[in-house]
Amino acid sequence: MSYHSMDGKTEAPTSPRRARALNLRKAACRAMSALIVLPCLGSTMAFAQASEPLEPQEMTDRFGVIDAIERGDAVALSQLMETSTKPAIRAFAEAGLYRVKMDPGRSNEAAATCISLSRRANDHVQELACTMIQVGNFLLEERPVAWATGVRHIRQSFYPDLRRQYGPLFALRQLENGVDLDAIAHLAEAAPPSATKEGDATDLPFHKIRKGELNPVSTLGLTAVDLLSGPTAFDAIPDTAGFMTLLNEPTARALGILPGPSWLSPARDRSVRSSLGVLPTLVIGHDTLSRVPVAVVSAATPNILGLSTLRRLGYISLSMRHMSVGGRQHRACSRPLTMRSDLIGTNAKVMIPIKVDGKPVNAVFDSGFDGELEQYGIVDPADLAGTKKTVKVATAMGQVDTKYVERAKRVDNGVSEREIVVRTRPSDGAVRYVAGMAILKGAVMDLDFVSGTACVRADATVTP
Repeated sequence: MSYHSMDGKTEAPTSPRRARALNLRKAACRAMSALIVLPCLGSTMAFAQASEPLEPQEMTDRFGVIDAIERGDAVALSQLMETSTKPAIRAFAEAGLYRVKMDPGRSNEAAATCISLSRRANDHVQELACTMIQVGNFLLEERPVAWATGVRHIRQSFYPDLRRQYGPLFALRQLENGVDLDAIAHLAEAAPPSATKEGDATDLPFHKIRKGELNPVSTLGLTAVDLLSGPTAFDAIPDTAGFMTLLNEPTARALGILPGPSWLSPARDRSVRSSLGVLPTLVIGHDTLSRVPVAVVSAATPNILGLSTLRRLGYISLSMRHMSVGGRQHRACSRPLTMRSDLIGTNAKVMIPIKVDGKPVNAVFDSGFDGELEQYGIVDPADLAGTKKTVKVATAMGQVDTKYVERAKRVDNGVSEREIVVRTRPSDGAVRYVAGMAILKGAVMDLDFVSGTACVRADATVTP
């Protein structure tokens, strides 16, 4: 068997041990490249591909931790905490575990321990990784200025030394050339976000997003809810696969927020402007949140209610017909709520356990996607056999064309099993699944951000 080196040249066969070492090196480079990518905020249907999963024997170093975080694999992180003989790796795995469980406070405590241990061991690569996860947690806490300050510290402190030491192998280009941190620094963070309140449940019915003065497009399904900020009413898509609340330019202008210098990763259309702002209040059902950070883009995109804002509501319940906010007291749920993300925190997505053709998988649950299931990567070559179709996908940077092949697969959402048509797209990495709202046919998904649990249950309001 032959294999390819880092520069793409074919080399002669070698020992299994040498081959595993080189594969690990390649996987490490993919992971370190993937973890720095700063994807578009609030992307409703775009899916960032992650690096390939590592082999079991490779799950004993820092790149095993990185991969598990990117896959949202709490089980692997728990195992690493128990089995690793290196205290710094155990601390890093713990920081990753609580990131995956959406507990940024405990994640930061473990990251601080990892940073201290890494410095003592003179392991500056791991210090960088643990610092990134610590900084990334600020976004989940809706603290974009603290996030920007932390990224600036990374850029200006030890990362340049590591870059010089390791050369092109360690070129984290998005960290070097990505967001405009100065565009964030003007935001004031004088007061912490308001505390989550618990009250009676409020049902917010879904409707098709309204095209009009505050919405330049109306191409998505029945997933929008009504919101209020000051005297301005607008609608937005609850998006469990977009980490931050995002406003299009017309809505932002109506709310007094104007796009400034770009701080998102470079858009396909460089005429797109983007910035950050803060809503003094945001009314969602019976809940009023204060000081809500929002991203603003000038692209023709719907408004998006992102994951970092949704988690401040404490408890939400999603079905194909409505979103329920509050009313935690009548729910009994024990399955851990997990998400996947990159280390820097800009790519957080809630996970949902499903079965595809009888195989249990963790899929990204994207409530901003009104379809059932999409597959990135192939299980076997037959997955890509057939006529390729093209569809426009709505993202935070506007609409893009994407090609896919339709394949019939049996999918179990935890309540019922049925055969559905899955859109399959090629991918260089391992197979990834993205489940949309239609995966909840006959079911309800409860997300309890306070207790850290999530369950899929039968929808009692739907007649079998």
